[in-house]
Amino acid sequence: MKNLFKLAMCGLALIVAACSQPGPGVDDTPKGITYKSCEDKMEITGEAQQVTITITSEAAWEATVSQSRIASISSANKGEAGTHDIVLDFTANEGQYSRNLTLSVKVEGVASKITICRFTQLSMNAKGTDANVNKTFTWPFLDKYYLWNEDLRAKGAPVWNQAYDDFLDSALKSINTNMMDGYLHTLADGTTEWVYYSYIQRTTPTAQSMTRADKTFYQGFGVSVYALAFDDSGAVYLVVEYVYEDSPAEAAGLKRGDVIGTINGTQITQDNYWALWRDNFLMEVPVGTNLALTVQTFDFLAWELVSPRSVNMTAATYFENPVIFYDVYTFKSKEDESKKVNVAYMVYNSFDAAYDDKIKEAFDLFAEVSPIDYMILDFRYNGGGNVASCCYLSSLVAGADALNGGQPRVFMYSRYNDERMVEQGRNKSDYTTYKKDEFDADAAMAYNFPLKEIYVVGTNDTASSSEMLINALRGIGKKVTLVGGRTNGKNVGMEVWNTQNGLGAIDGNHYIFAPITFQSYNCNGESNYDNGFVPEGKLDCQSFYDSLLPVDWGTQLIDIEYEGEVATLLADYFAVALDDILGKEFPAATASVKRLSGREMSFSRPVKRLAAPAKKMDIFRQNAWVLAEE
Repeated sequence: MKNLFKLAMCGLALIVAACSQPGPGVDDTPKGITYKSCEDKMEITGEAQQVTITITSEAAWEATVSQSRIASISSANKGEAGTHDIVLDFTANEGQYSRNLTLSVKVEGVASKITICRFTQLSMNAKGTDANVNKTFTWPFLDKYYLWNEDLRAKGAPVWNQAYDDFLDSALKSINTNMMDGYLHTLADGTTEWVYYSYIQRTTPTAQSMTRADKTFYQGFGVSVYALAFDDSGAVYLVVEYVYEDSPAEAAGLKRGDVIGTINGTQITQDNYWALWRDNFLMEVPVGTNLALTVQTFDFLAWELVSPRSVNMTAATYFENPVIFYDVYTFKSKEDESKKVNVAYMVYNSFDAAYDDKIKEAFDLFAEVSPIDYMILDFRYNGGGNVASCCYLSSLVAGADALNGGQPRVFMYSRYNDERMVEQGRNKSDYTTYKKDEFDADAAMAYNFPLKEIYVVGTNDTASSSEMLINALRGIGKKVTLVGGRTNGKNVGMEVWNTQNGLGAIDGNHYIFAPITFQSYNCNGESNYDNGFVPEGKLDCQSFYDSLLPVDWGTQLIDIEYEGEVATLLADYFAVALDDILGKEFPAATASVKRLSGREMSFSRPVKRLAAPAKKMDIFRQNAWVLAEE
């Protein structure tokens, strides 16, 4: 039997060797750099030149640069403890924009590389595509629309001749009043950096501008995975989180909870999982690409992987329907079968207005069971999306409570920067609202479920429109209960501008720009969730379920081996919410379903999720809370 608890015994170490204790007389005090002659960041001119950096190291060291085409180390690149000079030979930057290089040093006894300096080498050519984008598009729109535009204006524009995304990053970093624009991201080496929600990206022109009804094609396999280590062999696995309908992964039979051990014959390891994950499951894969996997399932009772099988799939185009799963669950009292409770459940991964019809399909199923007493909305992977879609779903959930004498109630107030508020004849305490025709009153009355309570499954990945729905429904008096973990805390939103819609191409290229332009409030003027919403009591359980493999959607209970005995465990966040509901409806535990025993489960962490190969920004950039252009 595999021992799935070994990593936990190492204090969540990712490398098994880290569990071993130093021998007698071994000094395990971390070594490092005690002196460097440079700042953390340096800006240099575009000419070819030499830069000398002096360091003092407490142990043997080796220096590396992030891009050898920009600069090479002409001095010795390694040495013993002591003071040394590192000489960098920079080539001339004849490109159109600035470029970046990082000098790092690996010191013996220190687990991660130490960053000595991040260089920005300016371009020798002050003109060009990126400079034009910065001057004619990015800066003017920041100056007019950014929520903290006055502070940016006081600082002034950054250097024009740098890459368009670096220009935006420089502008946003020039002020410290915009802390609601972004979040602190932890890198794989344990260091942290600030990641902004505001973004700009170069795009390929489309035949027509995006509308509420457009659906986007993706190419690849249509499956989301994460990396996991859970034994002492050094093996790493990719675990399936969810599969999109009508995708190659669904056709191949992959499902939530499947564990992938090899890809095209290559065993997944600590050293290669980043590349295998990124290249096959994060990036778009060309149509026709074949993938051969070895897949197993996890037996919770035996605590081991079982039933290995081969899975082959071929990349194709597919749609990412965010409505992943939905169903209705009915429970009756053993003593009085007339007493029953109906619970609707929907897993929804992003607020994409192009799939509002799929939300309607789910609610049509819910309507077949009457009445719906409770609703569980699973937003564990939902980083936000279109406000119109959020308003639509909120209307369906709120029912008649969304109306006041037949008139739609306020769904959301928005606060823009001071200049825009003045332009609209408003002040900081009189915010703008959605127009009536954007609040779907017919949707509110279409189902009108008599919900006693709404449960929302949330995690650290739950953000923006997901949090907006919680805030909006609570604003009109609906009881919304959170299950899982603290949500992201994004109470600000973007408007999106596309050069294809009006401004026109800039030197032949098109761009999408989405700066933070407003803060959201519910009808009571409440917007105090910039630190996220937090579940209470036993419903705060993300840390526990992060240590278990996922089960299939809608699973309520699983049998598990614990201290040599078979115990019954709530399988998932969904099961925790359901258990809370049943405890209220059937306090004497007379429901006709097996209930969880009262015993406490306390595991040494059986699994360890490994760092993602890219910044955790895609969930906010691709599913960003946006107001689509009209």
